[in-house]
Amino acid sequence: MRFHSNGKLLISGEYLVLKGALALALPVKFGQSLEISEYEREGLKWESFEKGKLWFSANFSFRDFNISQSSNKLIAQNLQKILREADQLSGGKLPKDNIKTRTEVDFKLQWGLGSSSTLISNVAMWAGVDPYDLHFRVSNGSGYDIACARSDNPVFFQNRDGEIHVEETEFNPPFKEYLYFVYLGKKQDSAKSVKKFILEECVDNAIIDDVSMLSREMSQTDKLSDFEYYLKKHEDIISGIIKQQKIKDSFFSDFDGEIKSLGAWGGDFALATNKGSKEKLIKYFSGKGLDVIFDFDEIVKQ
Repeated sequence: MRFHSNGKLLISGEYLVLKGALALALPVKFGQSLEISEYEREGLKWESFEKGKLWFSANFSFRDFNISQSSNKLIAQNLQKILREADQLSGGKLPKDNIKTRTEVDFKLQWGLGSSSTLISNVAMWAGVDPYDLHFRVSNGSGYDIACARSDNPVFFQNRDGEIHVEETEFNPPFKEYLYFVYLGKKQDSAKSVKKFILEECVDNAIIDDVSMLSREMSQTDKLSDFEYYLKKHEDIISGIIKQQKIKDSFFSDFDGEIKSLGAWGGDFALATNKGSKEKLIKYFSGKGLDVIFDFDEIVKQ
């Protein structure tokens, strides 16, 4: 058996998607696979690969996924929780004995493209359970990344009081040649960012509505200038709420174009707009020590 789920990029609605705002999210061409095969020994053997290189392994006994060996205790415990919850949701139908599993991400784990969400989605497929049910048992995120994991098209995502709404949409703007995704080199712990925001921030409904409207407008405009205006407006709103300076003001004030943080601020990817040549853009960000840059068609799944 083999399962596969897509990685993700959150274009709009970061943080506020946790409060019910409509978010625009894009599945990406990178993802994670899960292969299940028979194993000659007792228990479950788990191996995880990053672009062909083994980075984690563990052995679980056939009794309730008890850990008998692992290369990283914390990762093994997190995986154990996912497996146990999936098994419980399935009514105990998840195989536990004489099983070998191999997961592989085809992107670098530090990029933050959804190594956790794609794993949860794949395990849910293996167990035959709802991926959102499993997600909410093991994560405090909104679930937008699960929507991307299971979609081959851009999505509008909304989680209002636990009710999930996913609407596939189009996002293939005529100005896409001017859109770039830049890895900022600082993978964020999204779980900590999410927990802090949920516990500490109270957001006016009017602001949530404004961000929801911006999500729609970003997807519908056919003008780069309008798109850049929406990006800037979105950055202004989030900056005011989380009380952090916008990334462009902090690090890229001389950049000729707009820059928007994607996901938890301060790390992972940013969206940059620029009408100049790609070579010039690469030179600019390389001068800042940033060398992982994708254009729209290289990373966005359509």
